[in-house]
Amino acid sequence: MAMTVKRPGFLRATSDKNAETLAEVMPGTIFEALDFSGDSAWGIAVDLGLVGYVDRNTIDFDVTDA
Repeated sequence: MAMTVKRPGFLRATSDKNAETLAEVMPGTIFEALDFSGDSAWGIAVDLGLVGYVDRNTIDFDVTDA
């Protein structure tokens, strides 16, 4: 499910808040959420080509046409 990042956040290696940061995601970035668990969403930051976890409140749940 393609979603848009709505506030700055971090793409992390695991769902743990202290996990390694893989990248910073900025508003407008497309994030394809593939799974949700607790406060995290797992998926791919399409423009970056990286897979990881973001905080659920970082992404907009209005689905985009990506």
